[in-house]
Amino acid sequence: MNVLNLLLITISVIMECFVLIYFSNVVLEPKHSKLQSNLIIILGYFIYGVLCLFENPIINITDFFIVTFCVLRIGFKDNTKSLILKTIILMVLMMFGELLISLLFKKEINSDFHSNITVVQNIVFAVVSKIVYSAGVFVLRFCTVAKVRNNQTKEMLWVLLMPLTACIYFSFFNRVCFLFDDFMRTVFLLIGILLTVSSFIVYMVCDRIVEKNEEIQHLQKLDYKKEIDKKSYELIKSKYNDLRTMVHDFNKYCNNIEGMLNEDREEARSFIKSLENKNKEFMLIEHTNNRALNIVLSQKYRECNSKNIDFQVYIQAIDLSFLSEIDTVSIFANLLDNAIEGCAESKVKKIFLNVYQVNGAYVVFKVENSSDNKPNEKDGILKTLKKDYLMHGIGMESIKKALSNYDGQLRWEYNEETKIFKTTAMIAYYDKIKKK
Repeated sequence: MNVLNLLLITISVIMECFVLIYFSNVVLEPKHSKLQSNLIIILGYFIYGVLCLFENPIINITDFFIVTFCVLRIGFKDNTKSLILKTIILMVLMMFGELLISLLFKKEINSDFHSNITVVQNIVFAVVSKIVYSAGVFVLRFCTVAKVRNNQTKEMLWVLLMPLTACIYFSFFNRVCFLFDDFMRTVFLLIGILLTVSSFIVYMVCDRIVEKNEEIQHLQKLDYKKEIDKKSYELIKSKYNDLRTMVHDFNKYCNNIEGMLNEDREEARSFIKSLENKNKEFMLIEHTNNRALNIVLSQKYRECNSKNIDFQVYIQAIDLSFLSEIDTVSIFANLLDNAIEGCAESKVKKIFLNVYQVNGAYVVFKVENSSDNKPNEKDGILKTLKKDYLMHGIGMESIKKALSNYDGQLRWEYNEETKIFKTTAMIAYYDKIKKK
């Protein structure tokens, strides 16, 4: 191993390392911070560079696969099959780039390859082959649809055969192509290009399959959440009707007790007054003409009361009957669930719901809640902090889906100084009332 070879190996490994950092940061989501995940790649490729000192093509290819897969597995979020496919595709591109340049020198890539070509050829091989590899990875980046792959599909097992076939072919081609004339080498090269393009197509098709599967599962989760909201609403409605009956009897009971009290018993009267005030608290929400909203607010009020959350409601006397029951539940139950979750760990526990009309044209649903912790946000999308992310974190999506039935809009903001999280939904009110 001379100084030149050491320098060329260093250049090659560094270029491959930066290419993988670019690719992984664009198409994958880091498990840790970006800095940590990138440091994992750098550490892995440092080990890979040391292993490349053996100058054995078979060992180098094996090491490339193992190191690349391991650093992606440790540093980034993706399922195993998808990572294997990505790693093999990268290996195909790397082998194709090196084989293409070796054809220019008419030399087989083996342990004596670098010593059998000139210094200039060594430099050209190290740099140009990695440029070809980089170009291929750049194209591959645009073939990838999404960053996170939570699903694994059976199709991914079969699509691995195509890039694996390309790798085996390149290894075979490297050994035998120089036994044939230029015409046959051209034919071999065209077959190699065809296999590489086919591997790209297979990767794209597989990526789209997984993407569609994720979209289907996401829609199923939304429908399932909607079904849960509906069942919860029916259960709460049943309890709410019982509550109204109880409240009605409760008033009579209080009146009878108060009539029976001929003596001035301040303690008894104070107790009765507190019960009456509690009764009024339940009835504060009765001024809406949307029964589903009344039910949701009653349930959320009791939930907040049990968690020592100060829940205040202000609703203008406006017609909200244009909202369907299930959409009302999806919008308000999820808005308030998010608010309860947000202020649950805060020192100050306050939620304020404000429903009002703007210029007779829009109705606004605004929820403000205290939150000591800044919301977990990624690319403008709120992410749940719960471990069960498959069933949680879709509250905002449920709200947006319900609002879409009314051409509604949703936005949120967080004030770090006041530690207040504000969610605002707006619906074109005049048109909805006019259509009724």
